[in-house]
Amino acid sequence: MRTVAAKLTLAEFLRRPETKPASEYENGEVCRKPMPTVWHAVVQRLLGLVFSLYLREHPIGEAGSELRCIFGPPGRERSYVPDYVFIVGAPPGFGPTNGPYYGAPTLVVEILSPTDRMTRVRRKVRFYLENGVRVVWLIDPEDRTVTVLTTPAASTTLGEHEALDGGDVLPGFRVRVSELLPPPATPAT
Repeated sequence: MRTVAAKLTLAEFLRRPETKPASEYENGEVCRKPMPTVWHAVVQRLLGLVFSLYLREHPIGEAGSELRCIFGPPGRERSYVPDYVFIVGAPPGFGPTNGPYYGAPTLVVEILSPTDRMTRVRRKVRFYLENGVRVVWLIDPEDRTVTVLTTPAASTTLGEHEALDGGDVLPGFRVRVSELLPPPATPAT
């Protein structure tokens, strides 16, 4: 849901209290993220498990959920709260301060919710990929797919029985799509 009011600066936005669900800042406007669902929470938990195991064997960065990331061209930065991020080369704890991350994550995961507006999702993905994010994973728990994007025009959609790999961003990373999804719905009897 988009709240239309007078345009804010990024500094004004960052002084506002945090909201639940999180609010994001793009082009002077505040956009509230959709309320997470149960499946959203399950996917985030599974991502945390998979990334924790991967990073134990490959300590090449840090990962986490719901991290406010501020990046973009100077004077046109945006503040997004991706559902999950991975940052190559990030030190443990992400750095010297406890606050937002200033910079583009290496990989962004967005978990689609039934109330997501696809025009906004596409706009965010385009911004991510044009401003330093190398890979975006769009996880759709309802369709049981993961769409991998490396440019706004290049995508691959994987079904639940296929394997998702980390490409050159996550060397040695491989997981079945189904391992990132809630259990399939049981047919009603």
